[in-house]
Amino acid sequence: MVSVFATVCGCAQNEDGSDIHQVSFNQSHDLDPVVLSSGEVVFTRWDNMGNRNNLNLYKMKPDGTELQLLYGANSHQTGTDGGLVEFLQPREMPDGSLMVVL
Repeated sequence: MVSVFATVCGCAQNEDGSDIHQVSFNQSHDLDPVVLSSGEVVFTRWDNMGNRNNLNLYKMKPDGTELQLLYGANSHQTGTDGGLVEFLQPREMPDGSLMVVL
């Protein structure tokens, strides 16, 4: 069972601290992980490559499998007057929905 998901390195470990291993692989940064009630991990990923420079929400299993873009790829120009928004610090609400800081 995975008990820790570190923001700095995207690592997981067993409850006794053994088997520390990297589960997140990104050329930029993966930030603000939160473990959902489903056991999945949601986090902000800085996609900074080529002409992309956005903070998007991603989801994966605690062991790093089934990584998928959750939200943000085509939603950054949705701020007031077309301003740029980013998606940070995801948190699960009591009803299971996600709240993020824009």
